Amino acid sequence: MTILKGMHMKNEISDKNIKIVSAKRKDCTHISRFINDKSMGGILLKRSPKQILEMWKNFSLAMDGEKIIGIVGFKVRLDDQPEIISLAVSDVYRGMGIGTKLVEHSLGKIKERGFKIVFALTTATRLFEKLGFKKVSIKKFPLKAWEDCRYCPRNLGGPDNPLCDEVALSKRL
Repeated sequence: MTILKGMHMKNEISDKNIKIVSAKRKDCTHISRFINDKSMGGILLKRSPKQILEMWKNFSLAMDGEKIIGIVGFKVRLDDQPEIISLAVSDVYRGMGIGTKLVEHSLGKIKERGFKIVFALTTATRLFEKLGFKKVSIKKFPLKAWEDCRYCPRNLGGPDNPLCDEVALSKRL
C-alpha cells in the first residue's frame, strides 16, 4: 500500500510505517477503546480494559507509526480451543491486507503455544477461507454460544439460529 496525499489505493501493506506487533500490557485501555468503538456498529463484542488485561498477551496490533489501525486477539476457552476474536481494521486502512496479516500473526502465537486447532465465528468468511479455514458446524464449539453469543448486539438466539449471520470456521495448525 502506498499512501499519497491522504489517499490510498487498495493493495497489500507496503508502507514502512505499518507494522504488526504483539500487544503490550500498557496497551489494554487503547485496545478496549478501539474494540468498543468498532462495537458501536454491532460488528464486535465490547471488551472492558479488565477483560483485555486478562488476555493482553493474546492480542496483536497493526500500527501506523504510534497509532493503532487494526487489532485481533484470541481467547482460549475452557475446552482448550482457541478462538480468534475482535478482528477489526480502521475503515481508511481496509483492503490493504492488514486483517490477513493480523490473523497470521495470531495464528503464529497460537501455534507456538502448542494448540493444534483454532476457530473463528465471523462474517469475514472470505478472509478466513483465504487463510485455510474451513466452514464447520458451530455445534463443534458449544462453549462459544454459552460464553459470548448472549452478549452479541445482533444476538438473534445464538449462532445456530438461522437468523445469525456469523459462520463458524476452523483450521488445523
